[in-house]
Amino acid sequence: MFDFFERGNLQSCPYGCCESNGLDGYLLDCLLSGKGSDVKIEAFNQVYHLHRLPLQRCKFFDNMLQWDNDDNNDNNNDKIFQFEAVYDNQRSFELCILYLYGTPLWHLQFEQPFEMIFMAQYLLIDEIVCTLTNFIINKMEMGNLSENLEYASKFNCGSASIRIIENGKGIMCTEGWQAGIEAWDNIPIDLICQVVTEDYFYVPNEWDRCMFIIMLIERRIDDENIEPLKKVLNENILYYNMSPAQLQILEELLDVNQNPYIDYQILHSALWKSVQLESKIKIADSNSKILIPTVNSIVSPSKGLLKSEKWWSIPLHDKTFSGLPQSMKEFIENTNTFSNLKEWTKIPPFRFGITIENVSDLPVDSRVYSKTFWYAGSFWDVYFQKSYLDDRKMYQVGVYLHRANGIHKKDLKYLPPVITSKYLSTEPIISCITGFNNSRYNSKLTDLNIDKQNSHPNYSKKIKLNRISKEPSIYKNSNSRVSISSKNDLTMEMESITNEVQDLVIESSSNISNLLHIYNDYRKDIQVYFSMFTPARNNRPQITGFFSVADTFTKSQSWGWKSTNMCNFEPDGTFVDGEPKDLKFMIVLGEL
Repeated sequence: MFDFFERGNLQSCPYGCCESNGLDGYLLDCLLSGKGSDVKIEAFNQVYHLHRLPLQRCKFFDNMLQWDNDDNNDNNNDKIFQFEAVYDNQRSFELCILYLYGTPLWHLQFEQPFEMIFMAQYLLIDEIVCTLTNFIINKMEMGNLSENLEYASKFNCGSASIRIIENGKGIMCTEGWQAGIEAWDNIPIDLICQVVTEDYFYVPNEWDRCMFIIMLIERRIDDENIEPLKKVLNENILYYNMSPAQLQILEELLDVNQNPYIDYQILHSALWKSVQLESKIKIADSNSKILIPTVNSIVSPSKGLLKSEKWWSIPLHDKTFSGLPQSMKEFIENTNTFSNLKEWTKIPPFRFGITIENVSDLPVDSRVYSKTFWYAGSFWDVYFQKSYLDDRKMYQVGVYLHRANGIHKKDLKYLPPVITSKYLSTEPIISCITGFNNSRYNSKLTDLNIDKQNSHPNYSKKIKLNRISKEPSIYKNSNSRVSISSKNDLTMEMESITNEVQDLVIESSSNISNLLHIYNDYRKDIQVYFSMFTPARNNRPQITGFFSVADTFTKSQSWGWKSTNMCNFEPDGTFVDGEPKDLKFMIVLGEL
């Protein structure tokens, strides 16, 4: 009984002639000796001689003693209360008792955090639950994530389980893809399904998202509960934006039981929808900004009369929000509008991820550009800029989505994900193209201050930029390496994909022209909404989202966000010690 720790030295007076336990020490002596005990509790085949006053610090014992007093007004000193714990761990029970007596011994509690949470949850000692939950969350990373999530999911510990799971999902969203498939072993499948489908799950492109899920399925092919992951693969991937060659590869992809991973009808429907979109763009009036009228509805039209079609919601207000995945999901679903009505479109969005490397090395006012990519008849790129605010004496960064003026097919250097995915190359998908001459841009600020925080050190603004040059010059800095990329370290993961699939990918990659199906949207103005997600710098593993309403994109025009809280800069413009050197973004854009 209480034999797992040693008493510390007694406190002495300034002259050293007398010693005192202090109140905590006195209570501890009474606990260990049973002196003045007025409550006896039998637990773990032992009798604990305890004291009513310290025990009543926790709701469990307080309720037990209050209930007994209501039934019996006699002296309870000789009565033994039976304690039957749902979790058989004597040490965690005794550590909880020590906490109630003013000796928490946190270092010993940290050695068995889950056991302590289980016991403290049962005894209704909230401080222990919250402290140990915070300890687990602060120690979580992809290397130990599966163990923590397995515990939290298996044992229902109320708020502790919810917090651990939500923080774990945040880590999975921001770090999971780069950590590789093995790091996902033993993570409950229902949590995996919640993460890999979200827009803020960081992955370079939809092809990599698809292949990542297939690899997860192959690794657990013998699990009885694999069906939810297969359902996600069939229902939550944006196949509409894949090339015909990619869809053909997926159609021919079979599991070890020779069953198709993806329903043929889903792939055929995606191809047909892309053909329909191409047709609408090609015949669209040159003065029309919107291809297909949107629908206002409280719920998705796909759940009502038009349920044969899939619909996507459109942000109705420019907003920023930071939170864990569930909070982000609720924000997206519930706060896009001040009324109950939401706006929906049938045109599938396009989503992709970029990593901006070595942001500290980026010179002030230079710009880092991604390579050009194509979506719905228009060519797009993303650029990043670091600037200094003289009036605030601080740095801020901006990330912008740019609609290019046009590019010939033979000049398109962004290859489809099937070629540039992690499974075939260790080279960055998007290479180093740094800062452009600022004089080539006519910057126009749109004063959309989020939450009226202009005067606050941390703020975000939506920015409109009008490009007036056709081909900006490239800024070259030989002393630093700054790039935007979608690279990763998962090349060896290809071993878990069947050889047949690998051969299909390599064969298709040999002829780029067959993979690219590109057409031009010749309309000068189009309506596009977009969202950007990045790991929150101050509250890991929260995610910060920037949501933009549908705006008019003319040729050579940019819309984006400037913010002082995307990064934590030192006065010299470098990152604070311990900050990740790279910035990740998941970007979703959709045309109307």
